[in-house]
Amino acid sequence: GAQMGVLRIDHPDVMDFITAKRTPGRWNNFNVSVGVSDAFIQAVQDDQPWDLVHQSRPGAKLMAEGAHQRADGLWVYETLQAQGLWDTIMQSAYDFAEPGILFLDHINTDNNLHYCEKIEATNPCVTGDTRLATQHGLVRIDQLHATGQPLQVTVDKRALGQEGARGVEVRPAKAAFMTAQEADVYKVVTADGYEIKATAWHDLYTVRGKLKLSELQVGDELLVQTGKGQFGQQGSAELGQLLGLITGDGHFTDRGKGQEAVCINFWNQERALADQVAETVNVLIANSVQSTQAARQYRVRPVQVAQRNHAFIRSVLLARTLADFGFTRMTKLRVPEVIWQGSEDCVRAYLRALFQADGTVNVSSSSQSCSVRLSSSYPLLLKDVQILLANFGVFSRVKLRRAAAMKDLPNGRGGQSSCACKTQYELMVDGQSREVFMQQIGFLLNDKTNRCAGWVQDKALYKTQSFTSKVTGIAHVGKEAVYDTTQPDHNTVIFNGLVSGQCGEQPLPSYGCCDLGPIILTRFVRHPFGFAGTPEFDFKAFENSVALQVRALDNVLDVTFWPLPQQRDEAHAKRRIGVGFTGMGNTLAMLRLRYDTEGGRAMAARIAERMRDAAYAASVALAQEKGAFPKFDADGYLATGTFASRLPQALQKDIRKHGIRNSHLLS
Repeated sequence: GAQMGVLRIDHPDVMDFITAKRTPGRWNNFNVSVGVSDAFIQAVQDDQPWDLVHQSRPGAKLMAEGAHQRADGLWVYETLQAQGLWDTIMQSAYDFAEPGILFLDHINTDNNLHYCEKIEATNPCVTGDTRLATQHGLVRIDQLHATGQPLQVTVDKRALGQEGARGVEVRPAKAAFMTAQEADVYKVVTADGYEIKATAWHDLYTVRGKLKLSELQVGDELLVQTGKGQFGQQGSAELGQLLGLITGDGHFTDRGKGQEAVCINFWNQERALADQVAETVNVLIANSVQSTQAARQYRVRPVQVAQRNHAFIRSVLLARTLADFGFTRMTKLRVPEVIWQGSEDCVRAYLRALFQADGTVNVSSSSQSCSVRLSSSYPLLLKDVQILLANFGVFSRVKLRRAAAMKDLPNGRGGQSSCACKTQYELMVDGQSREVFMQQIGFLLNDKTNRCAGWVQDKALYKTQSFTSKVTGIAHVGKEAVYDTTQPDHNTVIFNGLVSGQCGEQPLPSYGCCDLGPIILTRFVRHPFGFAGTPEFDFKAFENSVALQVRALDNVLDVTFWPLPQQRDEAHAKRRIGVGFTGMGNTLAMLRLRYDTEGGRAMAARIAERMRDAAYAASVALAQEKGAFPKFDADGYLATGTFASRLPQALQKDIRKHGIRNSHLLS
């Protein structure tokens, strides 16, 4: 039987693969093709060098010859000129009709079944802890995979081809799915603190276009979300505010006998919040799942420490109640899940309270700049907050503020003592995003609000933002399970606040088959070479034969004895077939059209177009007779970018109305 072998253009063995058939008798039953990326084609056009890479470390001989590891963790075995590599492919194709070319980056976009299949050509996409922007809020993709629910995802307008546009739109996407139980993953970090873990083939949007992670370079600028996205439905403004205040200025304390209390502190002007927060605590405890009659009668009240301008609320029952939300001593310095999936009011209140407790409005000594800042010794908290802010359309930067050091601090007894100070980090919002922050989030009290407003007054906004962040590091971080979703029309989503794409695929899924049947074009030439009349192509007879061929190939799927049940199930679920033609060159000669003329090319295109439309029309008719293929989904099948979306409108209308018997028709 015939077999097909495909090797990526960046594989270290690609030169041997391209020239393999120059040896007589080698791979006689194989068709071979090279998987080519858009980046390689660009390198050919620009006459750039091209790395041949692999995840495995080269041997000593290659290392001595200059093999090295790139920033993305892949090992560079050899570097060739892209044009020379392309010329080798062309020469081999001319001499031996092999190899073919597969344009991997276009295959997934063009695939009619992009919405229900992932084909194992590469290992996409992101790790399970990656947050996807959805109608449920910012949810870990492994949690979304566990629910199996269809999604409405947030997408950035710049990834929809709206160049220069700001803001986001909501688009449908398929349920999250696992693409590999274990894959090599790489961590990309930026100068501003944004980060993502993904496979080498995962696509990210940058200033220089959509690039696979393996193609990223230090200095590339990743696109960051530019507008307010979607929120979930969990929590409330009161709960969000309470959690934000505890995260910023609260702590857990041991009360003995195995009991732990949570303490909320209010300093200076913030003491005005104490009574309102106490009422929130009382309502929360009374309504908690652990509430008893005694608990419902339980009341907390603020304790005032007037000489220190301090008030606090302390409660054991509150600590137990917050544990139901996953908020404990161990987790308080990460954003809790109820906030990630919280309503807009809940998330806004959490951020507002956190910035009230631990944030500052910083005006430079010369009054030339003003920024909103949040400091913490826990960078993971700041990175969590950064993603929450991105979902409000706020760009922020997380930086090192000061390194760990010993410092003299007041000891509470009128003197000072040397204390070990932890490393301090700072999240900063300024310029255009500062204004968005103040409009969308702000502070609980007027002192910081007025300080910011006082500086802004009568000042023009000069600092706009590009919503991009420079890559500063790419490192291999091990193997993990990876996940993805399918957003049909532009294959774009937002992961961790970063504008992301999806991964390329090979043409067939696991256990997919080729059910092919070519039509001999020369049989439809009337008056060949001008004998007994003007030569012409009989399109009506050709279209009738195409329809018959569609029925015949569809029947083949039902009468085939499949070697494996998985092959049978795959074929019956999608009913792929391939109507094709042979003899185009002879047909054009018989029509007295040169192969290399405009007239010859126009006739070839006309024949191909008529075959396409006749095949799809015949499959629609078969769907009315026998039913559509089981995996058919009209919205996904006709989504922008698929091959089917470029069919004539009348055909698309019929497909939407009646379905279609075969997922793919042509080969």
